[in-house]
Amino acid sequence: MAGRGKQTQKVETPFPSVHLVQFENSPYWWIRFWKKERRQSFFRSTETVDQARAMALLPEIYQEFLKNPDANSKTENATVSEMIDAFLAFHEQRVKRKEIKQSTFEVKQCSLRSGMLKYLLEFGFFRVKELNFKRHFKDYCSWRKGLGYKHSTVKAEVKIIKEFANWLFKNGLIKDATCNIPIPRQTHEAREEEQGEKAFTEEQVKAIRGELERRIEESEGVEVWKWKQMLYFFELQLEGGFRTDELFNIQFGDIKYKSNGETLVDVRVSKTGRRNTIFLSQTVPKVIALFKSKKVDPKSTTSLWMDFGTRKQWSSQFFSRRFREILTAVGLGLEYRMYCCRATHITRRIHKGVSTYLLAKNLGTIEMMIHKHYEDVIIENENRVLLGMTDKKMDVVLKKSEKVVFVPLV
Repeated sequence: MAGRGKQTQKVETPFPSVHLVQFENSPYWWIRFWKKERRQSFFRSTETVDQARAMALLPEIYQEFLKNPDANSKTENATVSEMIDAFLAFHEQRVKRKEIKQSTFEVKQCSLRSGMLKYLLEFGFFRVKELNFKRHFKDYCSWRKGLGYKHSTVKAEVKIIKEFANWLFKNGLIKDATCNIPIPRQTHEAREEEQGEKAFTEEQVKAIRGELERRIEESEGVEVWKWKQMLYFFELQLEGGFRTDELFNIQFGDIKYKSNGETLVDVRVSKTGRRNTIFLSQTVPKVIALFKSKKVDPKSTTSLWMDFGTRKQWSSQFFSRRFREILTAVGLGLEYRMYCCRATHITRRIHKGVSTYLLAKNLGTIEMMIHKHYEDVIIENENRVLLGMTDKKMDVVLKKSEKVVFVPLV
């Protein structure tokens, strides 16, 4: 809660386990509800307390509807939140019967409650009988994209909303086939626009690093270890320029050291198969030392991404949520994410004079993509060279073995 600051206001709801709270560093109302074992969870709500109070009904499951949906006369007047609660309760039972995974249920829960439901609440479509999903769908997509969400995120939400709408149709809660929502195609222009990623500035990198270090100091127990691993993974991304899925698939056996201080990582990735990435790293020894301090055996650990102190594989979604919390705390919006570390790495290398061919070879991409997405950075660096403003601390040579090696200049 350090990122949100101290609690400033608290509003009671009809449910003892649900409260609306506001913090000094956040303009939003937050919904707080207590789970079992006195563990609390927060969902960000809207800017007004009335909308927050409406969304506070979500944690309560509509059990009566779930038990007998056909005979219950209240279904015709059921609210959208009650229907979603019943839908999620149905899938929660499927999780207990091991018909679906817990992670799948969490995705459904997050998408429905934060996506379509929030849209319906804000625009006043409260009753199921009044809904026409197909009619409001385009407005919903435009609304989500206007908030900064990417096409892929909206597309994933649409699949779950479509499933929810079909479930309503099967239970007689909507009378026609308007629940068959078409998944929109992304236009060529929008796809091109989303391919590029923003790079962190040096001030932003310093702010993110400082926020992670602050949380390490303020945390206790296993939380210290988790924040430390997040800090080291952040540094490793900046140093190696890995894709996010590549970082999570690196194994201990893939890391090799050289006498000159270089780190050679054998990277596995579905796009390009395997490749060797060579870079100067001060973080890899810290990551390995961190795992050794927790007595994690490198031979039995399948990945650097394993455990986080729980003996279970910590999902990338959970990591992304924590990193999003850090970005929000330092004032960065939805256009920034973990993948921006790769863009930062590429930008830094271009400014240091690394050729785009060798950079693409080391990062497992093609030179055309770097020219396409980092044209402004390349032109800016060439102008600096033309004006004699560069101060190269590093040069790049290509050995006969065609391995990329970074050679520090003395």
